Amino acid sequence: MMRKKIISSLEAQGMASKFTIALLTLLTLLTCPLLAETPEQAYRNFSAAAKTAQSFENLYPMVVASRVEKMKAVPQEKRERMFQMMKVMLPQNLEVLDTTVKDDLAILKCQADVMNPFVQKLETKMGNVKMRKVGGEWKYDHANWKDPR
Repeated sequence: MMRKKIISSLEAQGMASKFTIALLTLLTLLTCPLLAETPEQAYRNFSAAAKTAQSFENLYPMVVASRVEKMKAVPQEKRERMFQMMKVMLPQNLEVLDTTVKDDLAILKCQADVMNPFVQKLETKMGNVKMRKVGGEWKYDHANWKDPR
């Protein structure tokens, strides 16, 4: 009798485990699109990573392949100088004003404080940031910043 109780208890637990796994799998499949990174989040993550990166190479996984190839073509010494300049000019107090997404391209219209390296002063700039979806992930492509008009 005790043996039957143990066996039926084990069988019940096995079914409960299978049910739990199936339920978790279903919940994961249903919520994955909700958890997907937006172009805005991807750009904020890129900017945060750039602040602590030691070189462009640290950022390559977050950048589209065409930009990575262009950077790899730049001689190392020049690439290091470009990297230091980029770090100085990283946007601060970023505000995404609008996002337009079409297929795998997202354009973020932004406002941010950007360091003017010639006068060593933060200036408010308007920017367009291009993000591209590659393999299901948003990656940085290009940004340009200019005086607001």
